[in-house]
Amino acid sequence: MAREYRLSPASTLADVSDRAARLLGGVNIQRTDGSTPATTTNLNADGLGPTSNGLITISEAAAFDGTNWNKQRSLIAGAPKFALGVGTRVEQAVYGPAYRQGVDLLRAVAAINQFNQYRLRNPAASGKTVFVTYVGAEHSAARRFAIQRPVAQAADRTTVMTTRERGTSVGANVAVFSVDNNVAANLSPVDLHGEVLQASVMRDYTQPFASEQCEAVEIEVGDIGDAAGETSTLNVEWYEE
Repeated sequence: MAREYRLSPASTLADVSDRAARLLGGVNIQRTDGSTPATTTNLNADGLGPTSNGLITISEAAAFDGTNWNKQRSLIAGAPKFALGVGTRVEQAVYGPAYRQGVDLLRAVAAINQFNQYRLRNPAASGKTVFVTYVGAEHSAARRFAIQRPVAQAADRTTVMTTRERGTSVGANVAVFSVDNNVAANLSPVDLHGEVLQASVMRDYTQPFASEQCEAVEIEVGDIGDAAGETSTLNVEWYEE
């Protein structure tokens, strides 16, 4: 009888990027004529020192770039790279300080037929790409949970939320998390994710996506059917590089 094997969630491939900054090796340039070796970094036109046409050893570790023969390559420490498993709870447990988060608890809608709409904005000239790895939403009634793919956006919503880095070893956030609680027109188009929530049950969206400079992602929790006093909770998690 054939056996069936299933992969457990824990066996998902995780981030494979190197977590420690390090210099990779050295480059030696060697002529094939067996001439006398020399050691110098003052190279002439044929790639050898001025006093020898033999073997030369570069005095600094370098990685060959095909043009200058003198480039150093350092791996970036703590910068997650996309692979299966990046952004998952297992990956974040190990590399958590690189992640950032915004949390908004039990925000009441302003009035009947109005709802909460959130914006995670990557400012112009931030120098970073914002990789969103998790969005969690809850509403006190069975209402819409919708995400619009990142679009050009220059301003924040009315209320800017405090966000946090998960560790002290990373710099301050570039992304800005903000909310309006009196939006009266449903998000359109809904082209990244859309569903109707179960009342008072947190729903997780875990498909990662990227927001470039001068872009923002819009998140609707609730809809134009909201009653007065309904509330939303939203969690957003991301990293920047």
